[in-house]
Amino acid sequence: MALAQTNTTHGFGLTRALAAFGRGFIAFMDNWSQASSRMEKVKALQALSDEQLAERGLKRDDIVRYVFADRYWV
Repeated sequence: MALAQTNTTHGFGLTRALAAFGRGFIAFMDNWSQASSRMEKVKALQALSDEQLAERGLKRDDIVRYVFADRYWV
């Protein structure tokens, strides 16, 4: 009769911690880069005149809500 142990813990705690840290860091960088590019879009829209914004169906007060609408409830 053979016995097998399937729940060993040596060495895996550090590996799991490093993997979790890596996933968290990648998620942070992804969110940061998306927010950065969205802020560039906000700046570009804010640089437009009120007439140009009206042509796009926007008001100046709604720019941030428009840019981040799919990401945050503002």
